[in-house]
Amino acid sequence: MVIFVGFNFIIFLGIAVGQIVILSEVMKSSRMCNSSNVRRREVALAKSVVAVVLTDLLCWIPIGIIGMLTFCGFDVSKEVYAWILVLVLPINSALNPILYTLSSIVREQRRRKAKEINVQREKELSSREIDRLQSRLKAIIKEKEIFSQENDKLTRQVKLLKTRDYESIKE
Repeated sequence: MVIFVGFNFIIFLGIAVGQIVILSEVMKSSRMCNSSNVRRREVALAKSVVAVVLTDLLCWIPIGIIGMLTFCGFDVSKEVYAWILVLVLPINSALNPILYTLSSIVREQRRRKAKEINVQREKELSSREIDRLQSRLKAIIKEKEIFSQENDKLTRQVKLLKTRDYESIKE
């Protein structure tokens, strides 16, 4: 029994150490990038790793406790041990993919929501920009109309002057 409990404890430590190594390698490689997105991904990964290690620990603790009780001389029925092995360990195996999947789904939903917010902001900015450009276009058209009126006025005056000059030359 001591071998079984010790072996399980060593395996648990190996899993925990492996998860911590994965987390530290990701953090080490992401230090090269100083962006908030990288930081958010690190935090998300850290949460996933903590959740996996914590669920592993919680699922294996009953096995370890029963093993230690047996080692200390307490009589634990084989049925209790069997039920825990049959119920708890499969839960542990089922929880890891669920945790990874749920965290992935949550991240994807947050990413989509952020994208929708950005698209909405772009639309609002585009709408404001369109309004500004339309106002500027109206001002330019008005200036063109004024310029055109002034041009017509000057053209008439030039024609009038040419006509007067022509008449004065004739006389």
